[in-house]
Amino acid sequence: AGMRGVRISLPSSFLLEHTYYSEPDKGFHVEGEPKFVIPQADIHGPDYFFWLVLGRYPLYKVRYTDDQAKLSPRIVSRTREGIELALAEIGIWKGTNWEFQREWRVKIVAFPAAAPGGSHADPEYQREMNPVPRIMNRQQISIDHVDLDIRPSDLLNMEITLGPKFHAGDRRLLESYLSQHELQGLTVSESALSGTIR
Repeated sequence: AGMRGVRISLPSSFLLEHTYYSEPDKGFHVEGEPKFVIPQADIHGPDYFFWLVLGRYPLYKVRYTDDQAKLSPRIVSRTREGIELALAEIGIWKGTNWEFQREWRVKIVAFPAAAPGGSHADPEYQREMNPVPRIMNRQQISIDHVDLDIRPSDLLNMEITLGPKFHAGDRRLLESYLSQHELQGLTVSESALSGTIR
């Protein structure tokens, strides 16, 4: 926050992936043994459900534009067929003034949903699980972030760039954290903007 944070660079497949299996008693069927970065037991919370593309690693290259329609896309549209959700447009675009970051993002979408416990083969439960009415009613969900597991071996290849307003006290905290987690040998670099921003 306030340009006092850090940016980290990791290998592109740094997230630990978990294997998914069919659960016939819940009407949940998958082909083969696909993987995803959220454990199967955690995909359905008390009031949310993660939109999954099993077998698709959720890392996306950020694209840069000055087109306001792309920077603030219309996510929900009414069509002749009903309501359409443009999920592919979420979190992909940033303004060209950020292009120097060459950023990639992990993108995971959570929908408001009915509580777990029903069978996905049950038509009534499928109706309750439909996120569109909940989205249209702006239903909030109980989480605002997701903690994902990083492959331990990839932590050793992490590179850290300090924010332009990183202070000496911040550096001591970072060094203490790295020492506590036995990561003292990591590459830590100053921001190219250090000393140029007040």
